[in-house]
Amino acid sequence: MTKNKDFFTEMILEWKDILIKPNQTLSKFQDRRLAKSVLYILIAGFIAGILYKIINAIMGKKVVGVIIITPVLVILLMFIVGFFVWILGKLFRTETSLSKWLSLFFAASAPIVAFTGIPYVMYVVQIYGVYVQYLSVKYFMKLSIARSIFVSVLYLLTISVASIIFYMGFPIGYFLIGVAIFIIGILFIIKNKKISSSWQKKLVRVFGKSFESKWVYVYIRISFYVGGIIFIILGFFFWFGVLVTEGIIK
Repeated sequence: MTKNKDFFTEMILEWKDILIKPNQTLSKFQDRRLAKSVLYILIAGFIAGILYKIINAIMGKKVVGVIIITPVLVILLMFIVGFFVWILGKLFRTETSLSKWLSLFFAASAPIVAFTGIPYVMYVVQIYGVYVQYLSVKYFMKLSIARSIFVSVLYLLTISVASIIFYMGFPIGYFLIGVAIFIIGILFIIKNKKISSSWQKKLVRVFGKSFESKWVYVYIRISFYVGGIIFIILGFFFWFGVLVTEGIIK
């Protein structure tokens, strides 16, 4: 009985730290066995299923088998997602093994999974989940900030397109596209100077020294600022569309 109490106490405290101070917690995350992390995900899946059933019951909706089906689907989905993100990480030269990545990623994602069973709130949770995933890539794969962002954005775009193709416009696909577009827009503004310098160097290599002009640099910077604003607005449009589709805004 003591072992069970210690296990659940440790799990709850770790989930609390991930939700409250993710950057600090994940930067010091310790290695663990994959089996333990899978168990975390299984428990999180049960919690998500229970929350979903309770809230739907309160709203007068009947759902069958969700408590049993959710944990199984969550585990399968997490293995698929974890493997895909690891492949993206390998493209950016991570040296982290698949088993180590999955064990850490599953444990870090468990508290996010637990709260995805709450209708409507799940969208906010998923935005937070994108941040946790980015931190997971950064710390567990030991990639730079830029490469970690690229991996996260590529993942978001891929599953967004897949959602739209396979679910014929299922709202989560549009929602995640909105997240990806919004992040790109923010990056265009925050990293404007670095991105503009990089692009000017590429233009100089291709078209010659005439593109070293200060005015070319200013034009590039303005273009990325405008592009960033447009992407941010587009991101909000996608989110607004989801809210209308889901009946949250009428």
